[in-house]
Amino acid sequence: MRKIQQRSLFLFLLLCSLPLINQCGGAGAGSTAGGGGGGTTETGPYSTLFDGVNEQAITTDLIDDILDNARLELFTISYWMKLVATPASNAGIVGTTTDGQWNDGFGFFWNVASSRLVFFVNHWSTNQVFYTGIATGTWYHIVGTFNEAAGSNNVRLYVDGVQRATTGYPPQVQRIPNKGLQFGALGTTYTNVKIDQVSIWNTELSGPEITEVFNGSSEFDPTTDTGNYSSSSSLRGFWKMGDDDTQPTLTDTAGGFDSTLINVESSDFVTDVP
Repeated sequence: MRKIQQRSLFLFLLLCSLPLINQCGGAGAGSTAGGGGGGTTETGPYSTLFDGVNEQAITTDLIDDILDNARLELFTISYWMKLVATPASNAGIVGTTTDGQWNDGFGFFWNVASSRLVFFVNHWSTNQVFYTGIATGTWYHIVGTFNEAAGSNNVRLYVDGVQRATTGYPPQVQRIPNKGLQFGALGTTYTNVKIDQVSIWNTELSGPEITEVFNGSSEFDPTTDTGNYSSSSSLRGFWKMGDDDTQPTLTDTAGGFDSTLINVESSDFVTDVP
Protein backbone atom coordinates (compact mmCIF):
# COMPACT_ATOMS: atom_id res chain seq x y z
CA MET A 1 0.00 0.00 0.00
CA ARG A 2 2.80 2.45 0.83
CA LYS A 3 4.41 1.84 -2.60
CA ILE A 4 1.10 2.58 -4.34
CA GLN A 5 0.72 5.80 -2.38
CA GLN A 6 4.28 6.82 -3.24
CA ARG A 7 3.68 6.14 -6.93
CA SER A 8 0.45 8.15 -6.85
CA LEU A 9 2.22 11.07 -5.20
CA PHE A 10 4.99 10.89 -7.82
CA LEU A 11 2.46 10.99 -10.69
CA PHE A 12 0.62 13.90 -9.04
CA LEU A 13 3.79 15.94 -8.68
CA LEU A 14 4.86 15.09 -12.24
CA LEU A 15 1.56 16.33 -13.72
CA CYS A 16 1.72 19.52 -11.66
CA SER A 17 5.18 20.29 -12.99
CA LEU A 18 4.16 20.11 -16.67
CA PRO A 19 3.96 23.50 -18.42
CA LEU A 20 0.69 24.46 -20.13
CA ILE A 21 -1.19 21.62 -18.34
CA ASN A 22 -2.21 22.32 -14.78
CA GLN A 23 -3.89 19.27 -13.31
CA CYS A 24 -3.77 20.62 -9.76
CA GLY A 25 -6.73 22.97 -9.62
CA GLY A 26 -7.50 24.62 -12.97
CA ALA A 27 -5.68 26.72 -15.53
CA GLY A 28 -2.84 28.85 -14.27
CA ALA A 29 -1.72 32.29 -15.39
CA GLY A 30 0.31 30.83 -18.23
CA SER A 31 -2.55 28.99 -19.90
CA THR A 32 -3.74 30.07 -23.32
CA ALA A 33 -7.21 30.56 -24.72
CA GLY A 34 -8.44 28.01 -27.22
CA GLY A 35 -8.10 29.38 -30.76
CA GLY A 36 -11.17 29.69 -32.87
CA GLY A 37 -13.50 27.51 -30.85
CA GLY A 38 -13.65 28.77 -27.29
CA GLY A 39 -11.26 27.97 -24.50
CA THR A 40 -9.93 29.24 -21.21
CA THR A 41 -11.09 32.64 -20.04
CA GLU A 42 -8.00 34.79 -19.61
CA THR A 43 -7.73 37.28 -16.76
CA GLY A 44 -4.78 39.30 -18.07
CA PRO A 45 -3.42 41.81 -18.38
CA TYR A 46 -3.14 41.00 -22.07
CA SER A 47 -3.11 42.67 -25.45
CA THR A 48 -4.04 41.02 -28.76
CA LEU A 49 -1.40 40.36 -31.42
CA PHE A 50 -2.46 40.50 -35.08
CA ASP A 51 -0.12 38.97 -37.68
CA GLY A 52 -0.59 41.41 -40.57
CA VAL A 53 -1.58 38.55 -42.90
CA ASN A 54 -5.18 37.55 -42.23
CA GLU A 55 -5.87 38.05 -38.53
CA GLN A 56 -8.45 40.56 -37.37
CA ALA A 57 -11.41 41.09 -35.07
CA ILE A 58 -14.73 42.62 -36.06
CA THR A 59 -17.90 43.45 -34.16
CA THR A 60 -21.10 41.66 -35.13
CA ASP A 61 -23.03 44.87 -34.57
CA LEU A 62 -22.73 47.62 -37.17
CA ILE A 63 -20.92 50.83 -36.35
CA ASP A 64 -24.07 52.98 -36.51
CA ASP A 65 -25.67 50.69 -33.93
CA ILE A 66 -22.59 50.89 -31.71
CA LEU A 67 -22.58 54.69 -31.79
CA ASP A 68 -26.40 54.90 -31.80
CA ASN A 69 -26.00 57.46 -34.53
CA ALA A 70 -26.80 56.72 -38.18
CA ARG A 71 -24.82 59.69 -39.50
CA LEU A 72 -21.67 59.19 -37.41
CA GLU A 73 -21.29 62.94 -36.98
CA LEU A 74 -19.80 62.81 -33.48
CA PHE A 75 -17.40 60.27 -32.01
CA THR A 76 -14.10 59.57 -30.27
CA ILE A 77 -12.11 56.37 -30.64
CA SER A 78 -9.14 55.46 -28.45
CA TYR A 79 -6.73 52.53 -28.38
CA TRP A 80 -3.16 51.50 -27.59
CA MET A 81 -0.98 50.13 -30.39
CA LYS A 82 2.50 48.71 -30.84
CA LEU A 83 3.73 48.06 -34.37
CA VAL A 84 5.54 44.74 -34.52
CA ALA A 85 6.76 45.28 -38.08
CA THR A 86 6.39 48.13 -40.55
CA PRO A 87 3.78 47.17 -43.17
CA ALA A 88 4.98 46.73 -46.74
CA SER A 89 1.98 48.62 -48.11
CA ASN A 90 -0.79 50.83 -46.76
CA ALA A 91 -2.38 48.78 -44.01
CA GLY A 92 -5.41 49.27 -41.78
CA ILE A 93 -5.20 49.17 -37.99
CA VAL A 94 -8.60 50.12 -36.52
CA GLY A 95 -11.75 51.48 -38.13
CA THR A 96 -14.81 50.78 -40.24
CA THR A 97 -15.46 51.07 -43.98
CA THR A 98 -17.69 49.33 -46.50
CA ASP A 99 -15.63 50.50 -49.45
CA GLY A 100 -12.47 48.71 -50.56
CA GLN A 101 -11.07 52.11 -51.50
CA TRP A 102 -11.71 53.50 -47.97
CA ASN A 103 -14.09 56.12 -49.36
CA ASP A 104 -16.49 56.00 -46.41
CA GLY A 105 -16.44 55.44 -42.68
CA PHE A 106 -13.35 56.28 -40.64
CA GLY A 107 -10.15 54.58 -39.66
CA PHE A 108 -6.48 54.52 -38.86
CA PHE A 109 -3.91 53.15 -41.25
CA TRP A 110 -0.16 53.08 -41.82
CA ASN A 111 0.94 55.09 -44.87
CA VAL A 112 4.01 53.34 -46.22
CA ALA A 113 5.17 56.03 -48.63
CA SER A 114 5.33 58.66 -45.88
CA SER A 115 5.98 56.36 -42.87
CA ARG A 116 3.17 57.86 -40.86
CA LEU A 117 0.03 56.99 -38.95
CA VAL A 118 -3.10 58.40 -40.61
CA PHE A 119 -6.58 59.00 -39.21
CA PHE A 120 -9.26 59.69 -41.83
CA VAL A 121 -12.94 60.51 -41.88
CA ASN A 122 -15.06 59.51 -44.89
CA HIS A 123 -12.14 59.40 -47.35
CA TRP A 124 -8.64 58.09 -46.75
CA SER A 125 -6.90 60.75 -48.85
CA THR A 126 -8.84 64.01 -48.84
CA ASN A 127 -9.97 64.10 -45.21
CA GLN A 128 -7.03 62.96 -43.12
CA VAL A 129 -4.66 63.96 -40.36
CA PHE A 130 -1.38 62.19 -39.65
CA TYR A 131 1.59 61.77 -37.31
CA THR A 132 5.12 60.76 -38.30
CA GLY A 133 6.58 59.92 -34.89
CA ILE A 134 5.52 56.26 -34.68
CA ALA A 135 8.28 53.63 -34.39
CA THR A 136 8.07 49.86 -34.26
CA GLY A 137 8.46 48.15 -30.90
CA THR A 138 6.97 51.01 -28.84
CA TRP A 139 3.51 51.40 -27.31
CA TYR A 140 1.52 54.51 -28.27
CA HIS A 141 -1.87 55.77 -27.14
CA ILE A 142 -3.90 56.81 -30.18
CA VAL A 143 -7.10 58.88 -30.23
CA GLY A 144 -9.15 60.18 -33.14
CA THR A 145 -12.10 62.55 -32.73
CA PHE A 146 -14.69 63.96 -35.12
CA ASN A 147 -17.30 66.62 -34.36
CA GLU A 148 -19.25 67.68 -37.42
CA ALA A 149 -20.84 70.65 -35.63
CA ALA A 150 -17.44 72.15 -34.78
CA GLY A 151 -16.80 73.11 -38.43
CA SER A 152 -13.12 74.00 -38.70
CA ASN A 153 -10.58 71.78 -36.94
CA ASN A 154 -13.21 69.12 -36.28
CA VAL A 155 -10.99 66.13 -37.12
CA ARG A 156 -8.29 65.64 -34.50
CA LEU A 157 -5.52 63.13 -33.90
CA TYR A 158 -3.92 62.70 -30.48
CA VAL A 159 -0.86 60.58 -29.72
CA ASP A 160 0.22 59.94 -26.12
CA GLY A 161 -2.20 62.51 -24.73
CA VAL A 162 -1.09 65.36 -27.02
CA GLN A 163 -2.98 66.74 -30.02
CA ARG A 164 -0.68 66.16 -32.98
CA ALA A 165 -2.81 67.18 -35.97
CA THR A 166 -6.16 68.69 -36.88
CA THR A 167 -8.15 69.56 -40.00
CA GLY A 168 -11.63 70.69 -40.94
CA TYR A 169 -14.23 68.47 -42.60
CA PRO A 170 -17.78 69.87 -42.41
CA PRO A 171 -19.77 67.39 -44.58
CA GLN A 172 -21.48 64.54 -42.78
CA VAL A 173 -19.87 61.14 -42.65
CA GLN A 174 -21.67 58.65 -44.85
CA ARG A 175 -23.76 56.08 -43.05
CA ILE A 176 -22.09 52.69 -42.66
CA PRO A 177 -24.94 50.19 -42.96
CA ASN A 178 -23.08 46.93 -43.41
CA LYS A 179 -19.87 47.02 -41.42
CA GLY A 180 -18.78 46.61 -37.83
CA LEU A 181 -15.70 48.00 -36.13
CA GLN A 182 -12.48 46.23 -37.16
CA PHE A 183 -9.33 45.71 -35.08
CA GLY A 184 -6.01 44.75 -36.69
CA ALA A 185 -7.33 45.47 -40.16
CA LEU A 186 -9.34 47.85 -42.28
CA GLY A 187 -11.29 46.44 -45.17
CA THR A 188 -9.00 43.71 -46.52
CA THR A 189 -5.67 45.18 -45.41
CA TYR A 190 -3.93 43.92 -42.26
CA THR A 191 -1.24 45.16 -39.88
CA ASN A 192 1.25 43.24 -37.75
CA VAL A 193 0.42 45.05 -34.54
CA LYS A 194 -0.46 44.59 -30.87
CA ILE A 195 -3.63 46.37 -29.79
CA ASP A 196 -4.95 47.02 -26.29
CA GLN A 197 -7.83 48.81 -24.59
CA VAL A 198 -10.08 49.97 -27.44
CA SER A 199 -12.81 52.45 -26.48
CA ILE A 200 -15.39 54.39 -28.49
CA TRP A 201 -17.72 57.21 -27.44
CA ASN A 202 -20.54 59.04 -29.21
CA THR A 203 -19.14 62.37 -28.09
CA GLU A 204 -15.92 64.33 -28.59
CA LEU A 205 -13.58 63.93 -25.63
CA SER A 206 -11.79 67.10 -24.57
CA GLY A 207 -8.02 67.43 -24.52
CA PRO A 208 -7.82 67.11 -20.71
CA GLU A 209 -10.01 63.99 -20.83
CA ILE A 210 -7.75 62.38 -23.42
CA THR A 211 -4.70 63.20 -21.31
CA GLU A 212 -6.44 61.55 -18.34
CA VAL A 213 -7.04 58.40 -20.38
CA PHE A 214 -3.41 58.34 -21.55
CA ASN A 215 -2.03 58.82 -18.04
CA GLY A 216 -4.10 55.87 -16.84
CA SER A 217 -2.29 53.59 -19.31
CA SER A 218 -3.76 50.10 -19.73
CA GLU A 219 -5.28 50.33 -16.24
CA PHE A 220 -7.65 53.17 -17.15
CA ASP A 221 -11.34 52.30 -16.78
CA PRO A 222 -13.47 54.46 -19.13
CA THR A 223 -16.69 53.15 -17.57
CA THR A 224 -16.10 55.37 -14.51
CA ASP A 225 -15.58 59.13 -14.36
CA THR A 226 -12.32 60.12 -12.70
CA GLY A 227 -10.14 63.24 -12.57
CA ASN A 228 -10.56 65.27 -15.77
CA TYR A 229 -12.49 62.45 -17.44
CA SER A 230 -16.28 62.88 -17.29
CA SER A 231 -17.64 61.10 -20.40
CA SER A 232 -18.43 57.63 -19.08
CA SER A 233 -22.12 58.16 -19.86
CA SER A 234 -21.23 58.57 -23.56
CA LEU A 235 -19.07 55.43 -23.70
CA ARG A 236 -20.50 53.00 -26.25
CA GLY A 237 -17.84 50.29 -26.41
CA PHE A 238 -14.83 49.10 -24.43
CA TRP A 239 -12.82 46.07 -25.49
CA LYS A 240 -9.94 45.05 -23.20
CA MET A 241 -8.35 42.95 -25.98
CA GLY A 242 -7.67 39.81 -23.97
CA ASP A 243 -8.42 40.56 -20.33
CA ASP A 244 -11.27 38.33 -19.13
CA ASP A 245 -11.87 37.19 -22.72
CA THR A 246 -12.42 33.72 -24.15
CA GLN A 247 -11.41 33.19 -27.76
CA PRO A 248 -12.89 33.72 -30.27
CA THR A 249 -14.73 36.56 -28.48
CA LEU A 250 -13.46 39.96 -27.39
CA THR A 251 -16.04 41.08 -24.86
CA ASP A 252 -17.38 44.63 -24.94
CA THR A 253 -17.64 45.49 -21.25
CA ALA A 254 -19.48 48.78 -21.90
CA GLY A 255 -22.16 48.32 -24.53
CA GLY A 256 -22.39 44.59 -25.15
CA PHE A 257 -21.11 44.86 -28.74
CA ASP A 258 -18.77 41.87 -28.67
CA SER A 259 -16.11 41.40 -31.34
CA THR A 260 -15.19 38.10 -33.00
CA LEU A 261 -11.56 37.13 -33.59
CA ILE A 262 -10.86 35.75 -37.07
CA ASN A 263 -7.87 33.48 -37.79
CA VAL A 264 -6.30 34.49 -34.46
CA GLU A 265 -4.19 31.83 -32.74
CA SER A 266 -4.57 30.80 -29.10
CA SER A 267 -1.14 32.29 -28.39
CA ASP A 268 -2.12 35.75 -29.68
CA PHE A 269 -3.31 36.94 -26.28
CA VAL A 270 0.07 38.24 -25.15
CA THR A 271 1.32 39.67 -21.85
CA ASP A 272 2.99 42.65 -23.52
CA VAL A 273 0.85 45.64 -22.47
CA PRO A 274 1.37 49.42 -22.23
